[in-house]
Amino acid sequence: MHKWLFGLAVAALVIGLVDIQAPVGSRAAMEGGFLLLAAAALTVAGAVAWWTGTRRCPSCAERVKRAATKCRHCGASLV
Repeated sequence: MHKWLFGLAVAALVIGLVDIQAPVGSRAAMEGGFLLLAAAALTVAGAVAWWTGTRRCPSCAERVKRAATKCRHCGASLV
């Protein structure tokens, strides 16, 4: 899920940067500003989704999925 959120954030950022270059006060500039704010919100949502879906391995401290029973980095048991 976090990959989708980060992808949408990148799309909103690119479109927002293009639109914000329109003349001040125009509708396109306002939409560009809104899209930049949306990109920031989607980035935060993606980070939260990634963070809550993972945990740290007690042996190597790498991030692994919460449902994992074995670390994919060092092979340590997580149960």
